[in-house]
Amino acid sequence: MQDAESYANLREVEFLSRVSPHQNLVRAHEIFVDNAMLQCHIVMESMEMNLYDLIKSRNGMYFPSRAIKELLYQIASGLNHIHQHGFFHRDVKPENILITPNSGQLQSYSLKLADFGLSRHVSCKDPYTTYVSTRWYRAPELIFRCSEYTYCIDIWAFGAVAAELANLRPLFPGKDEMDLIERHISVLGTPDVSIFAGYWDHFYTFMSSSGFSIEPHVGLSPSQLLHNEDYDLALLISYCIKWNPEMRISASALLRLPYFQSLNEPVQHLHRHTVNMNLPGNQNLVQTQSINPALCSSTTLSQGSSSVTSSATYSSNLSENKAKPLVSHLADYQNTYV
Repeated sequence: MQDAESYANLREVEFLSRVSPHQNLVRAHEIFVDNAMLQCHIVMESMEMNLYDLIKSRNGMYFPSRAIKELLYQIASGLNHIHQHGFFHRDVKPENILITPNSGQLQSYSLKLADFGLSRHVSCKDPYTTYVSTRWYRAPELIFRCSEYTYCIDIWAFGAVAAELANLRPLFPGKDEMDLIERHISVLGTPDVSIFAGYWDHFYTFMSSSGFSIEPHVGLSPSQLLHNEDYDLALLISYCIKWNPEMRISASALLRLPYFQSLNEPVQHLHRHTVNMNLPGNQNLVQTQSINPALCSSTTLSQGSSSVTSSATYSSNLSENKAKPLVSHLADYQNTYV
């Protein structure tokens, strides 16, 4: 476990050293090693909360459409910058999206992507680790254990986060990977077996032998993805959550969608209301992990290794929020956050 944590820490250091600063990526002020304890410390900039905290603080009160648009634009901008530098994040989720309210502006936020411990450069030739990304935001190709994947897994996660931001509930709150696939099918319909070649056949056989039945399903239309009639946002989400990774939209194309065009318009008056934030204090600035000097020449993880997660103290524990079984995918949204 110590070696896995060291690998994650080295990945984050590599990412921070190779990707230029961006307004939507959390900054590292200092990186230093405690030689006595063999621990690496990363001093990050302070942000008030993460997106998961912000969503829970709403207590069921939906965000204004402009606030959603501003937040999603910042996430897409950060991802686009990462992808342009040849990296993909591999763990996009609300806990890894840090937020600070903009002073003097109601329901307006500065946003930065964080926790780059699972990031990977596209030029790395080592075997890909398939058990990455947090389950609710994990793309199908990761579940099917495809040996190679691309930045498209970040785009899938972005689409899932976008739906969660709009609905205040996760789009795919699977209890395990088989339940997760059922939820994917309930939204997207049954995939064409040609998309994942032998991976789908293997997974289908495994599910059948385990007593699970996958019935043909047509899925939902874009207009059924959201609680409201924001069709441009629904289309954006549908461009991201596609079975075929090659058919997903790129981060740069996301930024050019009509959905974001209105951000250039003057900000309309927002009605003031009180929300009980009930949030923890500022997130801890120091990330501490054990580091083995013998690993400093390598930053790879072998395929089939256990899941690696950063121990950054600013990340809350999503696993405490357990999903209930799928009956009707959209009908059971309302009890996901408690």
